[in-house]
Amino acid sequence: MTEENINIAKDTVVTFHYTLKDAAGTELENSRGSNASKSITGGEPVLYLHGYKGMMAGIEAGLESKSAGETASVTLGPDDAYGRYDEKSKGRVPLKNVKLPGQQTIKGKLKPGTVVEVQTKQGPREATVIKQGLKSVDIDTNHPYVEMTLTFNMEVVAVRAATDDEKQHGHAHAASSSCCDTNTKNNCCD
Repeated sequence: MTEENINIAKDTVVTFHYTLKDAAGTELENSRGSNASKSITGGEPVLYLHGYKGMMAGIEAGLESKSAGETASVTLGPDDAYGRYDEKSKGRVPLKNVKLPGQQTIKGKLKPGTVVEVQTKQGPREATVIKQGLKSVDIDTNHPYVEMTLTFNMEVVAVRAATDDEKQHGHAHAASSSCCDTNTKNNCCD
């Protein structure tokens, strides 16, 4: 079977573009990076390994059996998307541990609602500013789309069989690399 004829199933790597809308139909994200919304993928399609819990279950179910060139639309309630609001996800962190997205240094005072990256022991984590003090920032780490019903409109760009490395690691690798390439010392799987 050639790559063009592969249907999405467990052990396939799926590449797709998407548009994300809220319940009112307002576009929130677009993987192609339209002017109307933000792109968290830099205009590139999303890549994931199907059947390994690296994607929302509802999206995987909506894409199951599709092939390159096909589309799917999935509407997910809060419990199947980004969950319910958790009051325990608020906290205070030192200002020195907070950066703007892309690790940009903060200049001036942060406004409530600004999305920032907070350095944690597990690496950077996205958070929303509640308020900034002199040396600390009150943040909310609930996802910005928490409590929302969301519709994902997706277009499958490519489907291919997963490599043995990808299946062993449990995630997709970019087509031109292996995450454990000892020649480049690129070890995303560590």
